[in-house]
Amino acid sequence: MAMPTQYGSFIIPAARVGIVLDHLISVVKEDLVSFTKNDFIRIIGAVQTSNGPADKLRDMVAYGLIIKSDQRYLITELGRSAVGGSATERPRAIEKVIRNIPLWNLLLNNIGSSPTNESFVSAVKKIITDDPNLEKHLNRLLFAYKEDISCITKIPPYSKRSANLGNPRIHKRDATAIVSKPDLQKDRLTPQILETKPSTSQDGNQEMIYANIQKNNEFNLNFGVIEYRGHRVEIKDDLTYAFAAQMMKKIRHDLVRKTGGMFEDF
Repeated sequence: MAMPTQYGSFIIPAARVGIVLDHLISVVKEDLVSFTKNDFIRIIGAVQTSNGPADKLRDMVAYGLIIKSDQRYLITELGRSAVGGSATERPRAIEKVIRNIPLWNLLLNNIGSSPTNESFVSAVKKIITDDPNLEKHLNRLLFAYKEDISCITKIPPYSKRSANLGNPRIHKRDATAIVSKPDLQKDRLTPQILETKPSTSQDGNQEMIYANIQKNNEFNLNFGVIEYRGHRVEIKDDLTYAFAAQMMKKIRHDLVRKTGGMFEDF
């Protein structure tokens, strides 16, 4: 289960805004007055036994896109404006969606939608004063904030990630994770790591990298790990997914630069 992440007294939903907006677009297309969890599972093509749909519904409520009444969900006026409004209405509605998250609202008021890394870190440290582990989470917060804020100026689809929660797949061009398989006996993740360490001896190293990318060009991203240049990201939810996506961009950049453009289309 992808739980919301808490930083001091502030809670950030596990699902990024872009992903839940794309799901809401799918729901709106069904033209339902209200819908159940099972309707949602059917619409987005998720697996019945997965916790993913319930997590996304919870986060959609937190964003103000839907409300829950008994066992049914209703799309709010804000939700309809965010995915079905005019070209001028949508950005304003999406900003309101983002502002429903208290920390994001404070940051928007303080540093706006295009902060530098330094201004973001400074603002977060002033706002969150009751989290002794904040320092090590600043990069994740930054990537999540930028990912959500970017939706204000986007047009659908809002998320690069597949909207299929039951079996989200990352294909060759969008690869952002190395899949791990669970060790059921020890109840821990055993990472399958993709080595990407270009060197001056390019011929052999290029073949090694290319073979691994071809072998891993489609992933089932229920969980995963990226390790690169001493940095390690364990993918547990959409917040860590966003951080992993940024790391993969860096890997792509290094591959293109150090292999003379060989991986420019990757």
